[in-house]
Amino acid sequence: MRGILALCAVALITVSAMAQEKPAAKAAKPATPKAQPAMGGMPPMPKPSPEFQKLAKVLVGTWNTAEKFEPMMGMPAAEGRGKAVITRGPGGMSLIETYNSASTMGKFSGHGVFWWDDKAKSFAGVWCDTMTPHGCDSGGTSKFEGDDLVGTMEMEMYGKKMKMKNMYTNIKPDSFTFNMETSEDGGPMQKSGTIEYTRAEAAEKK
Repeated sequence: MRGILALCAVALITVSAMAQEKPAAKAAKPATPKAQPAMGGMPPMPKPSPEFQKLAKVLVGTWNTAEKFEPMMGMPAAEGRGKAVITRGPGGMSLIETYNSASTMGKFSGHGVFWWDDKAKSFAGVWCDTMTPHGCDSGGTSKFEGDDLVGTMEMEMYGKKMKMKNMYTNIKPDSFTFNMETSEDGGPMQKSGTIEYTRAEAAEKK
C-alpha cells in the first residue's frame, strides 16, 4: 500500500482614492479610504475517503502479533511474536505502521505508509523492512473484497521474482488475521505465513 502538497497564491488588490478639493475657506479633509476587497481564502482541506475511513477504523491502534511462517526459499518454518503500532498520517489521509518482532529466524523491523488512491480506486503504499534487499519497495495495491482486504505486490528477492498476495481476514474490533501467499518465479501461489493481530488494549483486559 503511497501525498500531494498544493500551493495556493492569494492576490491582493489595492484601491486608492484622491481627496476632493474644498473651497479655500475650509481646510481640506483627508479622503476616506475605500473598503479593501476580502482576501481570498485557502481551499477546503481534503477529507479522507469512505474507503480510507473504513480501513482506518479497522487498523488504527496498538497490536500484539503472533507469527507463523511456512518453509520457503531455503528457510525453515518459523514462529515469532511482535508488536505493531498503526496511526493516522498527516491530515488523517494515510496510515503509518511500525512493526517489530522476534522469531526463530531472528529480529525483524518494518515501516510502511498506506493511502487511498482515488484514481486507481485502490489502496497504495510503500513498505520498508530489514529483509527487503533495496530497503524499501512498493506496498502493491489493495481493495476490499466483501469484508476482506486483499492486496497483491511484485518484487525481486535474492534473484527471484516474487509475487505476493496479502489478505486481511476475520476482521473484528479487537483482532484480525493477516494471511500471506507467495509465488516464486511464476510458480503456483503457496501459503507462506499467517500473522494474528490482537489489539493490545483488549489483551491487557484479559
